[in-house]
Amino acid sequence: MRVFIFSLCITAAAFAAHLLLWRVRVPRRQTRAIVIIFISVLVLGLAGAFFLNQNNVPWQAHEYARTCLCVLCLLCAYVITYSAFEAQSPTLVMVEKILSAGPGGLEKQAFEASMNDGVLILPRLDDLLRDNMARLENGRYTVTAKGRLMALVFVYFRKLLNLGMGG
Repeated sequence: MRVFIFSLCITAAAFAAHLLLWRVRVPRRQTRAIVIIFISVLVLGLAGAFFLNQNNVPWQAHEYARTCLCVLCLLCAYVITYSAFEAQSPTLVMVEKILSAGPGGLEKQAFEASMNDGVLILPRLDDLLRDNMARLENGRYTVTAKGRLMALVFVYFRKLLNLGMGG
């Protein structure tokens, strides 16, 4: 039980550090920054537990390993969830546009005119370039090794689930 509580405390401390840092400045590569924050707080927490527990009941190696595993699992869950907050999906952009029109709704022509490449496509291309998933050279987009790996994971997983290509 102490491993679980300690893991939650480390995760809460990392989350608090994340919130404080984002209030000062949102980093360019947010996911990487979150991973660095969580791992740094984990290392500091484990070091603190090691040095502060010398006189009390000392932890065994498997408790440190289980703490690492728990915090890393929580980190993975948070990173996946955070990606939904980090960048707005095209669907969310469309729903927000309709919602902002109020109870009277939004005319179809006005909606279609406002949903252009600058709103739906270009922000995603900027994200790909920022995260080194693609490169823009001589007016051409090319996929990087990192982008290819990411795409292949999704392509093969969709095939495994017998899902067609699409959004």
